[in-house]
Amino acid sequence: VKDIVLLALTTGARKSNLFSMSWSDIDLEDGLWVIPAGKSKNKKSMGVPLIAEAVEILEKRKKKAESIFVFASTGKTGHVTEIRKPWSTILKRAEITDFVFHDLRRTAGSWQAHIGSSDIIIGKSLGHSSTQSTRVYARIRDNNPIKASMAEGFAAMKKASQGKKIVSMGDK
Repeated sequence: VKDIVLLALTTGARKSNLFSMSWSDIDLEDGLWVIPAGKSKNKKSMGVPLIAEAVEILEKRKKKAESIFVFASTGKTGHVTEIRKPWSTILKRAEITDFVFHDLRRTAGSWQAHIGSSDIIIGKSLGHSSTQSTRVYARIRDNNPIKASMAEGFAAMKKASQGKKIVSMGDK
């Protein structure tokens, strides 16, 4: 379940696509997962870039794989179709209420907006066929370039000090 949650956050994929992910649709060398048109919500093939963390998870699973599916199951589909009990346990332990699995997908899109990614990029990463589906994330984006510049400047200053005391102009 940990791998499912992490892949949901790193790919922004829909639950059904994630659960039915097949090894034949994944290119670990190029870091790409192609969701076939027949499994895609908008009925179009979708390339999902796999960031380093996603590739690492998949490489570990591939070493132990005995199925055509990444998340194999003994059920009739051959893959995981639901994680209700472990999901409930995770939420209970974290003391989180009112959080559904789809919120992981929303979280992936929201954080892309937070770092300033455009609606087009976010929409492409989530496989949206319309920019209207992506606009919900725009409200999260911090469009203040002055504040961003100040934050990045301070972060660089902090990094340069490498734990040394930062002396202000008023200190003697």
